[in-house]
Amino acid sequence: MTKTAVLLVSFGTTYPESRHETDDSADTAFASAFPEATLFHAYTSVIVRRRVKANEGVTLDDVPAALQHILDGGFKDLVVQSLHIIPGIEYHRLCDQLVPFNSKFEHVSVGKPLLTSFDDFQTVVGWLKMVGTDDDTKAVVFMGHGTGDHAFTTYACLDHMLMETNVYMGAVESYPGIDTMIAELKQRDVKSVVVRPFMMVSGNHVHHDMTSESPKSWTSRLTAAGFKVEPEFSSLANVSAILTLFTEHAKQAVEAQHE
Repeated sequence: MTKTAVLLVSFGTTYPESRHETDDSADTAFASAFPEATLFHAYTSVIVRRRVKANEGVTLDDVPAALQHILDGGFKDLVVQSLHIIPGIEYHRLCDQLVPFNSKFEHVSVGKPLLTSFDDFQTVVGWLKMVGTDDDTKAVVFMGHGTGDHAFTTYACLDHMLMETNVYMGAVESYPGIDTMIAELKQRDVKSVVVRPFMMVSGNHVHHDMTSESPKSWTSRLTAAGFKVEPEFSSLANVSAILTLFTEHAKQAVEAQHE
């Protein structure tokens, strides 16, 4: 048994294939970054955990349950890495749930979400720009989740940083929304659009809000607005630059804790 436990904390999804794909990708990245550690998972969404239990008969750990399993395993050093995109509601809940357990470990390090520092934004925007195309009539529209937390500004910031490109960033539950995206695309005289998720899983939002036949889905809205639409289902869990940034955040947290 190793001394260090790495707890990977994500929102979760009710789509088993996507959940396993994301967990496997994260496990591969963190096993390489922390070869001596044992990996654990926790999921912050109450609804996801409840539905997975009802539909699959599988019990997914929340943060307290995972931490208790780690304690029961005799681990003394704990590295917690948020796999959330922004430091929003789910991340703050994670931090609150850690408080009662901090004194029970010798060392506790907590890695920040994907987009926390200005350097993070620059790194992610660098990758987003690479996804673009030289065809001025074609655009790539990313759909982020959005939040009621003040961190909702993340998506507008990314969209602004991509202003001189044909890559756009929107959010399904905050700003910029699909109406803003459509207006920008029409102003640029775009003809065709690739729409893809800016999320760690291709779950409910991707299959319903992004690509379903519902007239409210982004694909339907874009099609109705006159664009040729090509959905892309690949999540951020398949992007090595994204996974590397998460592992770097975990390493930075460990280094800071031992200073």
